[in-house]
Amino acid sequence: PEGDLPRDAIFTPDGSRILIANRNSGNVLVYDAATRAVVADIAVGGQPVNLTLSPNGQYALTANTASNTISIIDLSTLTLAHEVPVSGSWPYRVKVTPDGQHAIVASSDRFSVVSMTSFQESSSFASPDLGMVSFSVTSSRALPISVGYADFAITPNSQTLVVPDAGFSASELKLRLYDLASGSDTAALQLPGRGTAVTVTADGSSAYVATTPRISVGIDSITKVDLNLGTIT
Repeated sequence: PEGDLPRDAIFTPDGSRILIANRNSGNVLVYDAATRAVVADIAVGGQPVNLTLSPNGQYALTANTASNTISIIDLSTLTLAHEVPVSGSWPYRVKVTPDGQHAIVASSDRFSVVSMTSFQESSSFASPDLGMVSFSVTSSRALPISVGYADFAITPNSQTLVVPDAGFSASELKLRLYDLASGSDTAALQLPGRGTAVTVTADGSSAYVATTPRISVGIDSITKVDLNLGTIT
């Protein structure tokens, strides 16, 4: 009851606490995993929809769609440490590079790179067909809407961004690889459907992309990509 429209939830690395981002109330609730008691209620930016942790477990980060910011929570004090503006509009997903040096923020049309040292945006680059990939409306009186967002992954060496496009036509169904240092697009591979989720293997050699049809274009599939060769296998 302390939060409205929860959108994401994660455990702290030791499993002792649960963090929940609540879009409509603009807060992150921290619960004791054993007792389910609320141990912190942290106000963050407008409409947080995504949560992630830094690799060292020091910070939790939210992407805030309504305020064009990410919020960075210090997990040792359970307080808001930084509110970082990003240049993209409608930031909906944030992930931290495996080396812990940068937060990568996906918005409606671009990626922002945020330094985890200065806690400021250090660069950004455009990427086509980001943003919403699906939505559904229930038949209840309040007509709540559930929105699905495009996904991305970061290779274990923190050098490459793996991004399925969220386009509508067959020509837009691409898997794009970006060099994070330069923001350059190094590959655009044709997918058999609309990419909705992506993951990278622990050794960084392969990516797996879940695809689904979009308006009669594409098929349901799992596509394997050889990241060393930049080819679909």
